[in-house]
Amino acid sequence: MSNGQLEITSFDAIDVDPLIEEYPFDDQRILKAQFKYVKKNPFDESIERTYSGEITYRSGSQIVLVSTKSDTPSAGEIVRKLEQILPGDLEIFPGLFPSRQAIWDFIKRADDILEVEVFYKNELQPYDEIEGLDVSEVVDEYIVERADLIFRRNGQEILVTYTDESLNIQAEDTKSGDVNDVEYITQLFEREVIAK
Repeated sequence: MSNGQLEITSFDAIDVDPLIEEYPFDDQRILKAQFKYVKKNPFDESIERTYSGEITYRSGSQIVLVSTKSDTPSAGEIVRKLEQILPGDLEIFPGLFPSRQAIWDFIKRADDILEVEVFYKNELQPYDEIEGLDVSEVVDEYIVERADLIFRRNGQEILVTYTDESLNIQAEDTKSGDVNDVEYITQLFEREVIAK
């Protein structure tokens, strides 16, 4: 499959083994597609850059994940190009619109909270620096715009950033024993945020 810029180079389907307790999608299958994406320089179209990555569709939670080795191109850009090559009756809805409580529940699962910014009086402010409010008065009550979190798993620190209704997981994409740390964080997010 290709639209000239995005080309699906391989495809695979696998069953998911739950890595967390009370995982709500025990019958989930993962459809993985490797891709190449060619992007032209907007100032000189003779210059092209090729990116590669993986697009994952999770059947139970119905989320699409985009994994790349760089910040460019954005996941949104890849998803828009993917929509162009899908059959007409399939549609991908952009963005993630979780409840405020669900995001706070996910944040509370982190081993370390590096930073959380919330909207307070129409401004972005660190949740633990709002004058006149105790942290306990902010948690669960204000919309989270950004959160930088550390999860520890199998002796590894996994940096997770939630922002703009998206999730960025920075972990080694290798298995430690039988457990993939990225998969663990994804399942935790599905349980705490998507299933609610």
